[in-house]
Amino acid sequence: MCGIAGVVGARDAQASHSVDAMLNSMVHRGPDQDGLWQADRGRVVFGHRRLSILDLSDAGRQPMVDRQSGVVLCYNGECYNYQDLRRELESNGYRFESNSDTEVLLKAYLQWGREFLQRLSGMYAFAIWDPRSNETLLVRDRLGIKPLYYSRQNGALWFASEVRGLLASGRVARHLNPRAISSYLWHGFVPG
Repeated sequence: MCGIAGVVGARDAQASHSVDAMLNSMVHRGPDQDGLWQADRGRVVFGHRRLSILDLSDAGRQPMVDRQSGVVLCYNGECYNYQDLRRELESNGYRFESNSDTEVLLKAYLQWGREFLQRLSGMYAFAIWDPRSNETLLVRDRLGIKPLYYSRQNGALWFASEVRGLLASGRVARHLNPRAISSYLWHGFVPG
């Protein structure tokens, strides 16, 4: 199952403590490992709760960082065609340290940029931070199978695999939107 959490654009040194609290609220999503990564004095913080499935070794640990580019990925999901993508990337000269689909996604982003999304088949939610462009990419599979919630607070973007994770940050206000509740009760979801 796994769980991801993080913040981009935080303006205080305590952001990593908030993301750690988010991870602690989602232990049930990934009891095998947890990881916390930060850059730019906590302006960008990614966290991950791991349920080890494909690669049980520490080589599959997340958030995963590419040593050469500094690009970081935290990922929840399964890429069904990762072995095909891996073979293609290996033919382009990429070397792998793990047997995880996480590393394949990271290298695919390095090879094809955002266009790699068109090549993915699976169910996933992930965040990529690219220090070269200072951009963050939040992605969810086309059918929305893997959850990804986010909230903008005080100029920062907070995200997590669960609403409880966002709330555990202590940065996201607990208030209800009457229109969203009405829509959810009527349709079973909140449009757009």
